[in-house]
Amino acid sequence: MSRPRVRLERARKKTSDVWVFDGKQAHHILNVRRRSAGDIIEGLWDGRIFLLRLEIEDGNLIGVVTGEGKLVVKSDLWLLVALLKADAFERTLRMATESGAEKIVPLICERSVVRIDPEKWQAKQKRWTKIIEESTKQSGVAECPLLYEPMRIDSTPSLSLPASRYAAMLEEGREYIVDCNPAGGAVLAIGPEGDWTSKEKERLLSAGFRAVSLGSRIMTSPTAAAVGLGCLSMKLEKFNEVKS
Repeated sequence: MSRPRVRLERARKKTSDVWVFDGKQAHHILNVRRRSAGDIIEGLWDGRIFLLRLEIEDGNLIGVVTGEGKLVVKSDLWLLVALLKADAFERTLRMATESGAEKIVPLICERSVVRIDPEKWQAKQKRWTKIIEESTKQSGVAECPLLYEPMRIDSTPSLSLPASRYAAMLEEGREYIVDCNPAGGAVLAIGPEGDWTSKEKERLLSAGFRAVSLGSRIMTSPTAAAVGLGCLSMKLEKFNEVKS
């Protein structure tokens, strides 16, 4: 059974080795995950994974640092993904975080059904950030992926994207993503349901993206993101292992 994980940004740092959990965290650890004093859990904070021994002190649940867990090596993996309807986009965020994305850029595409009012962006960002945080606990990712503000494809050249760039395309993708060999990071672009428009494809290709296929099955955008990122993440992990 895996250890419970908590994000320590929501806890209070009492000393360098002691964290005091808030009420919601304490309830979840004690009553939902059914842990008790003496048990070890994991705390995620500042790009690190701490091993914490649970103790009760002055009526509060605290975690005492006993060591650090193994970190996943960073791979500079990006996801550029079209804005989708609420449920679908939130699934994409969860799957992207669990699949290794370190930076996520929502794209405003011609076929995007969703249009975010700039005045409502902060509320959306807060909810999406919380979803990402929860997903890091599921997957044991120490550092939350960076979530960018929505932008159009023609604005992406302003980003410091890795040289290995792939765009999933239904018709143009002749090269399977499993045959790609990214090095030093990678970026995957996933379009809206119904694929990119011709102009969007041209912009991506002119920006150095290679059209790739995720296989013969037609996938929803959240599934496509998970499949593509999962493949690239494993490729980059293997590359980093060989390099080291």
